[in-house]
Amino acid sequence: MSHRVELTKELVDSIEFESKGQRRVYDKSPELFLLIGKTKKSYMAQTVIGENGKRRTVKRCVGWHPDISPREARKRARKWTAEQQQKGAARRRGRLRMREAADRYLDFLGEVGRSKLTIESYRYAFARLDGVMGQTLASLSERPRAMVDLHKELAERHGPVAALHSLKAVRAVY
Repeated sequence: MSHRVELTKELVDSIEFESKGQRRVYDKSPELFLLIGKTKKSYMAQTVIGENGKRRTVKRCVGWHPDISPREARKRARKWTAEQQQKGAARRRGRLRMREAADRYLDFLGEVGRSKLTIESYRYAFARLDGVMGQTLASLSERPRAMVDLHKELAERHGPVAALHSLKAVRAVY
């Protein structure tokens, strides 16, 4: 078990960057750790989810120091881990629909401070997917050939670059 400390602004400010590789400093709350690299200090959320009888750890950056405080990072990490647990439960039940997954992803992009242009480009990519937005993620995963057909259809209507961008958006939320 790793030693856990309460991450505070003063503590994070005092931690030096790494000359090589990365180092983790674990917060007292189990869902948050600080990842220190050569030039950045990233607040990372993590949780364990179970799918198909297997457990796996998922991680996500919830912000960077000094852009957000450790308290805000802790709050974002708790929110994200709760969402991941809900998503995992919904996915296990096969009820999470593409539209809901896309909305959650757009919200996440806003929370981590992505630019309005990035968020709008994902919004356009999802808008081109009107044929699959009502389907569950489980049903999409059962028919991988449908994605190939969807790419061909989107390429004919919107061009190959737009089709690729839309399918990358699907991959991002899945």
